[in-house]
Amino acid sequence: MEYVFSKSLPVLQKFSIKDCMFDMQCASKFVSFVSSKCDMSCIKEVTIRKCDLESQCIHKLICSLNHDCICEISLSECGLVSSSFVILGNLLKDSKRLHSLDISGKNNIGCDGMEALVEGFRINKTIKTLRVSPSDFSNDPSILKITLCNNKLKSLTLLEHHKIKDLCRYQLIRHSAMEGLQCNTSIETVVMNSVPIEVRPFMCMLCTNTTITSIDLVNCVLEGDCKITDLNQNTCLHHLNILGSKNSTNGFYSGLKLMCGLVRLYISGVGSNILSSNSISSLYAGIEYLNLQRLTICDFIIAPEAAESLAKLVTNNQSLQYANFNNNRLGSDGIRILCSSITSCSLEELSLSFNGIGPEAGQYLAHLINNNCRIQKVLLGHNQLGSEGIVALSKGLYNCCVKSIDISYNNIGPGAGAVLAELINNNQSINVINLRCNQLNSDDIIALSTNLKGCSMENIDLLHNDISSDAGEALVDLITNNEIEYMNLSGNKLGSRCTRKLEAYIQNCRLLCTYVESDSDSFTSSDSDSSDSIIDDFESESDSFASSDSDSSDSDIIELDEQ
Repeated sequence: MEYVFSKSLPVLQKFSIKDCMFDMQCASKFVSFVSSKCDMSCIKEVTIRKCDLESQCIHKLICSLNHDCICEISLSECGLVSSSFVILGNLLKDSKRLHSLDISGKNNIGCDGMEALVEGFRINKTIKTLRVSPSDFSNDPSILKITLCNNKLKSLTLLEHHKIKDLCRYQLIRHSAMEGLQCNTSIETVVMNSVPIEVRPFMCMLCTNTTITSIDLVNCVLEGDCKITDLNQNTCLHHLNILGSKNSTNGFYSGLKLMCGLVRLYISGVGSNILSSNSISSLYAGIEYLNLQRLTICDFIIAPEAAESLAKLVTNNQSLQYANFNNNRLGSDGIRILCSSITSCSLEELSLSFNGIGPEAGQYLAHLINNNCRIQKVLLGHNQLGSEGIVALSKGLYNCCVKSIDISYNNIGPGAGAVLAELINNNQSINVINLRCNQLNSDDIIALSTNLKGCSMENIDLLHNDISSDAGEALVDLITNNEIEYMNLSGNKLGSRCTRKLEAYIQNCRLLCTYVESDSDSFTSSDSDSSDSIIDDFESESDSFASSDSDSSDSDIIELDEQ
């Protein structure tokens, strides 16, 4: 280590220490060593999270940064003291490119630190993203308001790492936060994590602010009711995500009627939260006249008798195109009530995965899809439909408009090949089907290939089934006769003989096929052209795939992450 550093001085662009269990002295020595032995003049990103460091170590690290290069600083849960904030304030004043700052955690800002921080934000022209803990401003809540009034911010995260014990003392802090957001005229995205929220001031802030388009409320406590008769409507907020937050009085739901620009609403419990009929009715009253396009209510316990209220949300909102009711433990009884209650809707995509749906629900699902001809995508993965449920579904569905169906992880096989062929033959619009982890064997593939002729199937996912080398000819026939472009065969024991047949066929057609073999001489996707490794992910809620880009290029990176 000493020899390498002395021979060639590394030029760092990223320095990261996360969740390390060093003691303060050891961690400080490491940071000091890197600061003294490496060229820090070109560093763009510094991340130190959950590390106890001596204040002088933090000072040395920050002072070594080039104010013309540094872009992101994250000092989360580092126990910063007043003198650290003085240095950060000076950096804010001088920085030319710093656009992201995270100083969340249990810090001791102090009077000098507060003054330097406020002055730094006043002069700074580059900060776009800020992450702070409101409780750090408990000594002078007005400073939080001044900080949040910064009209250069685009994204704000208010995060509490520790449970708030004194809500009375916290009252002034959260009021200052709401007042600061009211005055801000640039911020677009707000995330509140583990922050107690009083509904009335929160709604007042939203009805005053004209720039916020997206809000995430994560593990928050929503308190109080909201009298909305004296409040203006908000037309700017488009996306609202409520993740694991408690809403004991339903007052928050009733206030949603003011958010007339809302197009996406995501409400998630924590798996053990019960969503009652009263809560769903309050939610319905809040969104009844909104032009929602996407609605997600997931990870709750919803009793079968509440399913009718859930259906009302869908039926009476004719702008709704997407509904996700995953993991709500609806069961077959809940699905029966839901399907029979949705008489006419504008849905194009419906997701009911992870709901414990049994075989008897197949006929109800078929009834729902047949009676709502706009539905093009149905996700029923991770249920217990079994072969009987698929039989009921295939007998009930005729000439529907569904293009994509996910029935993965449903214990369909073995013995369901002919039934699956009947389902597809009766509904020629289906061109994407997910059959992952259904215990389908070679006989099922042979039956599917024999009975399925001339369909427009584009994508079939057979990952982790029991398909063996006996299905080689059937797979080639299936591909040849049905215009299949993408097939996922990973996790099956095809054997080298079968894969050679597929390899010969792949070289002469557009098929992109992915499969993994244990045989050393078998064909794998890495042997083919660059496009052969495509796997379509049916289980994603989003319509687009998230990509992660690394900008480290050829420079050195030090990243220490000890879980």
